[in-house]
Order: sequence, then C-alpha cells, then structure tokens
Amino acid sequence: LGAHNTGSPSLGAHNTGNPSLGAHNTGSPSLGVHNTDSPSLGARDYIIVLMSPSLGVHNTDSPSLGAHNTGSPSLGAHNTDSPSLGAHNTDSPSLGAHNTDSPSLGAHNTDSPSLGAHNTGSPSLGAHNTGSLSLGAHNTGSPSLGAHNTDSPSLGAPHNTGSPSLGAHNTGSLSLGAHNTGSPSLGAHNTDSPSLG
Repeated sequence: LGAHNTGSPSLGAHNTGNPSLGAHNTGSPSLGVHNTDSPSLGARDYIIVLMSPSLGVHNTDSPSLGAHNTGSPSLGAHNTDSPSLGAHNTDSPSLGAHNTDSPSLGAHNTDSPSLGAHNTGSPSLGAHNTGSLSLGAHNTGSPSLGAHNTDSPSLGAPHNTGSPSLGAHNTGSLSLGAHNTGSPSLGAHNTDSPSLG
C-alpha cells in the first residue's frame, strides 16, 4: 500500500515501514498504534494473536478510537467502544453496520450486500457510494468534501476534485492514482503509483 498520510502531524504515519501493511498511524497520540509490528496484519504478541489470528490488534491503546478488530478471526469489532465514531462492522460477517450510531458520521455500508449506502445520513459528509453497484457516487452532495468518484463505473475520476481542504483524490489514475495530493493537512496519499503506491 505504501505511505499514507505521511506528512500530517495529526494523523501520523500510515503504512510507512512495511512492504505489505506495516506501521499505520504510529506517530499519532490520538489514534494510537495500528498494526505496527506485523509483516502482514496482526501483532507479534501471542495474546493478541490468540485474540485475532488474522487481523490482530488495531488501535487498542487509543481512548478516542477504542478497540478495532480485536475479537474477530475475520473483521469483528471495529471502534465499538467509541461514542464519537460509533459501531463499525460489528454485526456483519462481511461488512455490515459501519458507524451506524454516530450522528456526525451517519450510516456507512448499512443496506448493501457489497458496499451500498455510505454516510448517507450525514449532512456534513454527504452521500457516499449511494448510486452505484460497485462504487459510483461518493460524497456527491457535500460542499465541504466535493465530488468523489462521481463519473466512474469503478473508481476513475474525479474524486474530491472540488474541495480545497482535501485536494485532488484519484484524479489522474485509471485505478487509484493521486489521492489527496494538494492537501497540506492530509498529505500525499497514493500519489506515485499506477495501482496503490
């Protein structure tokens, strides 16, 4: 996956030191440690591996985000104890509910067997993956985030092209390409790769 939000002091490093996934938000005191010591996903601590042999611990020491993929062999609980983010993939064997009880983020993948609705009830984030069988429209009704994958049947462009705060997102790539390249707050995200970077 490569570097992800590498220039942001608030989000910290994300997938910087690992050829597969590696470190994820390692420099952020608010997000906590996220898959830092594993060559694949999990953690090397045997207790954590016993809890989740496939994904391991994810943001376990963060009071703001809470537990993330701790008790499940596949996905399991994801931000379940956080009042700000709400439940995330708690009741589904595939994706299921994702931030369903949070008034700020709205529903996320609640009514679709594949992706379906994503942040559909949030006036601040706008519609996200509402009209597409694959990805389709993504944050199309939000003036703050701008258009996001609005004219592509798969990913394509544009993706947050009209937002000065988030910058360009998947604008120059047939697959993923540039992602938040013009934003000083989020930093570069998949900018130099034809696939993920």
